[in-house]
Amino acid sequence: MAFHQQQPAGGTIPNDAESCETERSLPSATVLSPEDNWEHILTSEDAAAHTFLLRGGIYQATDKLWLKAGNASSSTVLKPYNCEQVILRTSLRPSSHTVIAGMQIEATGIDDTKWVVRFDGKDRGRITDIVLRNNRILGGTEDAIRINDDALNILIQGNAIDGGEKGHDIFVTGTREGSQPDGIVITQNLLTKEYFATASEDMIQVRDVGSVKITSNTCTNGINMEQCIDIKSTTKPLWISHNLFDGDNLHRLGKGEDGAGGCMVIHESDGHAEQHVIVNNLFRHCKGTIIRFAPGTRDEISSALVRYNLFIQSANPQNETDISTMPIEIAADLQFTNNTMVYGLLKLGNGDQSRLPQNLLFQDNIFYQTAIEDHTNHDQPAY
Repeated sequence: MAFHQQQPAGGTIPNDAESCETERSLPSATVLSPEDNWEHILTSEDAAAHTFLLRGGIYQATDKLWLKAGNASSSTVLKPYNCEQVILRTSLRPSSHTVIAGMQIEATGIDDTKWVVRFDGKDRGRITDIVLRNNRILGGTEDAIRINDDALNILIQGNAIDGGEKGHDIFVTGTREGSQPDGIVITQNLLTKEYFATASEDMIQVRDVGSVKITSNTCTNGINMEQCIDIKSTTKPLWISHNLFDGDNLHRLGKGEDGAGGCMVIHESDGHAEQHVIVNNLFRHCKGTIIRFAPGTRDEISSALVRYNLFIQSANPQNETDISTMPIEIAADLQFTNNTMVYGLLKLGNGDQSRLPQNLLFQDNIFYQTAIEDHTNHDQPAY
């Protein structure tokens, strides 16, 4: 089996991740310091399509920070001066054609700290082409990052993200038909949940969305959370590849609000199974479930193309609830090919056969000391 695991995101943002800019490299940029009237300057109409370089220091806002939109030829850019350490304390609301890079952003010191960064076009008009890159993003009593309606072509890249006291590190969700977030790319991020110790939800959750790609991220250091990725409902198949699910360092104090734990769950609660692409990921020592395919409540049904993944589970879990299980129940047209699974439990259907997968393809997989519990009653086992 060919397994091509890319290098996952590291524990810190490397010094050379973001280019160091000054007034010499960007003569048209405006240089700001914490002593300036920077909050007014960044939100004024003149800020549109302009580059701002922030000198090192702490920038405490008095309210949410609504950034002005750039345009297709010139983005509004906010980043540090010469890679100096910038701590921005606010709740950011980017507009179209905006780049936010190289800072530490914290939701603290203002009245509304539900989100560190929120992308939302439903009230102020559709937003598009926004980059959130190489930042450290901390806090958010709801989510660290929320991507809502009428948000298109959003790139979340190279960030260290830790937050979501009640919710998620990243929550991509739509509330109105035809306005779902679309063209969302989440890549090369370090996702943790240590900032808050309270029981919370997932690191990434998607619900009522269009196209979302989740690639080359590391999910680790979760104190009391649910899953790394929770797929509620989508209108297009998700692309999930080259991610590291570090189960050894998840659920250290608990398994989140619902107590389910595990590394990934696919609900598809809209009753329509999108065939998500799950390829070239490393799932290591997931506690509880590895990928849970539709537990069979309400009208849920799941599907996926699961290929070239490596599932390495514990040979001696500490207790029965930590046994790494791959339950495939309410699923249709699921293809599980060219994967390697070491230890753990593969479970097809349930004991009373009320939740069985349909049109299941297992082919060219390697199972090493993996227990297989098959309730499908096929003359020829699917695997």
